[in-house]
Amino acid sequence: MPEGRTADRLRTLITDLSKKYRTQNFQPHVTLLGELNLPEARTVAMSARVAKRINPFPVRLGELAHLDQYFRCVFVKAAKTEALMSSRTAALDVFKQDNDEEYLPHLSLIYGWINPQTRQQIIKDIGAKLDIEFQVNELHLYFTAGQPRFWHRVARMPCIGCDS
Repeated sequence: MPEGRTADRLRTLITDLSKKYRTQNFQPHVTLLGELNLPEARTVAMSARVAKRINPFPVRLGELAHLDQYFRCVFVKAAKTEALMSSRTAALDVFKQDNDEEYLPHLSLIYGWINPQTRQQIIKDIGAKLDIEFQVNELHLYFTAGQPRFWHRVARMPCIGCDS
């Protein structure tokens, strides 16, 4: 999750879009690994193990894109850097999940079922690219069942890169 001015900028953009298009509002984030259907205490403990394997790293956002998917309606692609992808691999390893070749690191700007022409117009209005970089210093574990308005942070843990 971005912090400081970067988080404020992205949060404002997401909020403005959610108001304009009457969609769910949510916090800006790049998902490392989703759909962790385990008991909360175990998920927190395993997430802490992931954080111990990850050194702080930058995330670079760039090109805007859209898909006919609720959670990837309009989004900004995150560069598949070695640090981001090795963090993803660490999470997959700790949670014993298969490597997903379809991983598309991104930061969503709007959730919803919006027609392609409107999605293209949103991108045109924002611009084809957002050159934003932010530092990842900690992992955030969120409970994400139900509507985004019910999502909440369960834990946050520093990335300390001391365990391999």
